[in-house]
Amino acid sequence: MRTLRIVIADDKLESLEIIQHYIDQSEDFKVEGICRDGLELIEKIQYSSPDLILADINMPKKNGIDAIKECLQINPDLKFIFITGYDDYAVEAFNLSAVDYIVKPVKPVRLFTALYKAKNLLERHAVSLPSPHKRLSLKSAGSIYYIPFNDIIFIEKLGKKCFVHTPSQVYETYEGIKTLYERLDHSFFLSHRSYAINLNRVSHITPRNETYQVFFSGYLHHAYISKLKINEFHSKLSLFI
Repeated sequence: MRTLRIVIADDKLESLEIIQHYIDQSEDFKVEGICRDGLELIEKIQYSSPDLILADINMPKKNGIDAIKECLQINPDLKFIFITGYDDYAVEAFNLSAVDYIVKPVKPVRLFTALYKAKNLLERHAVSLPSPHKRLSLKSAGSIYYIPFNDIIFIEKLGKKCFVHTPSQVYETYEGIKTLYERLDHSFFLSHRSYAINLNRVSHITPRNETYQVFFSGYLHHAYISKLKINEFHSKLSLFI
């Protein structure tokens, strides 16, 4: 599995710095964002799809429990760990299906036990079909769209724009292809510097000069696979056959 992308939500600067320092020691995890209160966390989840949230509970504006409840309405498959100075909320946290519950002060061994628990949980489901609940949040023409993963055929980069191809329409955005790809799940493959494809929708490929054209079931447009990535493509596609 790719590096686990993590968002940390905590109003205490010291706690943020300690947790980020520990996470930076491992190549398996990456801090993608930091939030200082519950409302900021909800806003973050509206336009990004991290693999995991580390959330404090006693935060201003909206506490961690309530913030996670709203985040789950946006993304029901979201994974999260609570890190707090109190053990009073453990039952409620696990009722929300928290991956783990860590009481401060945070020790590195305890933190990484929880992080690898989350990583293993995500990896066990890595070859399952994409959930219809999973969506890509996309900024386009002044709006934020939420596109189901299984509706996305491929993403194409042309100039400064990216085009997200779906059966019903093509969405334009100025967000970068790598930024979009990092929000997707295992069923997508960055096949070329300008293309990210949905492996579940591939019908066939055809050699074309120094690349391969990749075609999709029921869709007229095609994408490309770099010659350097063709072996990795076959390896990943075998998980979906």
